[in-house]
Amino acid sequence: MHHSRRRQGRRGVAAAIELLKGYMDMRLANVIGSDKWFHCVHMCKAARHSQGITMLIALVREGNDLLIWSLKDYLGMTDRSNDNFSKQLMDSLDDMSANLQGIECDKNTSCEECCCIYKVNGL
Repeated sequence: MHHSRRRQGRRGVAAAIELLKGYMDMRLANVIGSDKWFHCVHMCKAARHSQGITMLIALVREGNDLLIWSLKDYLGMTDRSNDNFSKQLMDSLDDMSANLQGIECDKNTSCEECCCIYKVNGL
């Protein structure tokens, strides 16, 4: 049992490292409209290490984004004329959809193939 927990921990760390790589890759690519591609591909790669940890990170990350936007909206720090919160909510839901596409990718299929619906020119 002890070795199993250690192996699970390593897999969780490997999944988190893969997601950090994805975040860095997305920032370096700077391709407009490409964030869903990076969400999907790197969630897929991370899930191959640990699907459970990857799902937890995805939920926490998107939940955190919504919480921050909710607080900003509550404190009057958003431009209500543009309905930023609704846009942020839709973006987080779209991000989570891309996350799930990657997390649920068949291990016999490449992550890039699973996520091709999100690929934009320039990638």
